Amino acid sequence: MDIVSGQRSLTRPDLELLHEALSYMRKRVFDQAESVRIKGVLDRIEEMLLDPTTERRLLRLSPPEQEAMERQVESFCVELTRRGASQQGREQAARLRALIGSNAGSGSFWSRIRRIFGR
Repeated sequence: MDIVSGQRSLTRPDLELLHEALSYMRKRVFDQAESVRIKGVLDRIEEMLLDPTTERRLLRLSPPEQEAMERQVESFCVELTRRGASQQGREQAARLRALIGSNAGSGSFWSRIRRIFGR
């Protein structure tokens, strides 16, 4: 299961990797609504990282937040896997894609259609 459906618990390394990806991409988002959504997701991830008592973590997101996170994480993955990318970058991209469920055949039909048409 994937985190965008709210069904997958996240480990601390998962949260740290998502935080890194979204923090990087937030600086590169120029759409105001997208920026606000990413900031909201980042705030929740930071709260989860700062709470040392919680072992099992679920990240529940609204559909617009899910779409924004999928788009921005996928953009970060593209950056990590550009020509000349390190093996570590490719491994991180694969891990991120698995977390958001955007591997081939994963994710909802409509989220894939929206991604294709940039909506």
